[in-house]
Amino acid sequence: MNVTFKPTGMYSPTQNKINRQNTQSKNNADETQKAQENTSAQDAHAEKKTRLEQLREQRKQEYDSTMQQLEQMREAEKQAEKSGKKFTDYGKLLKIAMRIMNGDKVPMADRKKLAEEMPDLYKQATLMRRTDNDKPKKYKSEYEDDKDKSTVEKMLDGMDGSDDPSDIMTDLLGSTDK
Repeated sequence: MNVTFKPTGMYSPTQNKINRQNTQSKNNADETQKAQENTSAQDAHAEKKTRLEQLREQRKQEYDSTMQQLEQMREAEKQAEKSGKKFTDYGKLLKIAMRIMNGDKVPMADRKKLAEEMPDLYKQATLMRRTDNDKPKKYKSEYEDDKDKSTVEKMLDGMDGSDDPSDIMTDLLGSTDK
């Protein structure tokens, strides 16, 4: 025999108390679950925020390092330009020293430049200067433009830099053997 009971809504006071407690515990459980979900959502939000801050900081560091690399590249480029200029100056200075060693007439401005930039090379070039050169070549200055020179500087550039007074007079007045 199968007996089915239909709830009629009439319970004993103890049963009503148990039902209320069950309902309250379900409500408390729901509230606790919502609070836990809310807390976990806040924790997840805080974690995302922390992660975003870390990513932001990482990106900032990458940006800073990239900017430093660019600055270093600019400095290296400037140094390369300067060293390239120094290299051409060094080549010019060597050319001047070779001319002095050959006993040729080198402008005074070039001699001064060589003496300032590389005094040891200048000393060696003057010590090794050929004195038996019968026909010394006369060179123009490697460094200066004639536009900016005064008349005295132009005359000094025409000299070969030797201390012999006859050579100086010959350079200033011109050769009389024509």
